[in-house]
Amino acid sequence: MRSLLLGCCWASSIISAVAAENTNNQFNEPDGGLDDFSQTYTIGDTLNIKWRAGWWGSDKQPDNVDLFVTWFKSDSYSHRILTNTSVKQAGFFPWKINVTDSVVKADNKFDLRFRPHRDPGGFNNGGPMAPSRGFLLQLAVLSSSRSSSPAPTSTSTMRLLTASTSSLSTPTPTPTASASREKSSTPLGTILGGVLGAVAVIALIVIAFLMLRMSKKKKQQQAAAAGTVGMTPPGYGSPCTELGTTWTEVRKCTHVSEAPPLPPLKNNVAVELDATYRVYEAGAGEYQAEK
Repeated sequence: MRSLLLGCCWASSIISAVAAENTNNQFNEPDGGLDDFSQTYTIGDTLNIKWRAGWWGSDKQPDNVDLFVTWFKSDSYSHRILTNTSVKQAGFFPWKINVTDSVVKADNKFDLRFRPHRDPGGFNNGGPMAPSRGFLLQLAVLSSSRSSSPAPTSTSTMRLLTASTSSLSTPTPTPTASASREKSSTPLGTILGGVLGAVAVIALIVIAFLMLRMSKKKKQQQAAAAGTVGMTPPGYGSPCTELGTTWTEVRKCTHVSEAPPLPPLKNNVAVELDATYRVYEAGAGEYQAEK
């Protein structure tokens, strides 16, 4: 019974020591109550870093500190993510994980460390330090798909399958392309020929119409000119001057086609002419009535 009690006391002391060790950490996130490397984060995600008030690190508490992400085993890689802050009060900082792929491929085990602040900024290897629990970083899904070998293999396989399928469906691409060009050019030539033919027909119709119109107009002019011939002689209602005008004025009138008829004879006896019938005497230059 006594040995049982001693065993229980020993176990509880061990558990208390482990709990004290786990809770004796500056950070709540990454969780200081968990073992190292039991937490994994992905590049590009946001890690909500949380720390406790006070100083849970080595040596004395500095007035201001800088926060670094470093490799767990070595500080040969360090990147400052927060500068000139205080741990006298509990704090919070959302850190978008921006560690490069090459650094993660070299070593994926990291931790966070508070170090005393200094200007210019840089990792301070000496002096007080308050680290977090170790955690793992992994590549993003897209990055891992690019870096993994099966993805390119499957992509190349798909490309080969696609190429083979296209080659089977189109065994002679060049003649097909030329044939398509010929087919596309044939309707264009037909359309152009039809348009040009229509324009030519319209032009011929217009020219014929103009020629017919000119011919009709010419005939009308000829008919009008022919109508002036055969007008009534002077003294018979014509626009010329009355009888007795000079020969020059008479010539201006329309040509006389026929002379006025003579009156009939009565019993074969000549009848005296009245003043209407006149005789032109050569050299006189005018018509005179016969006395």
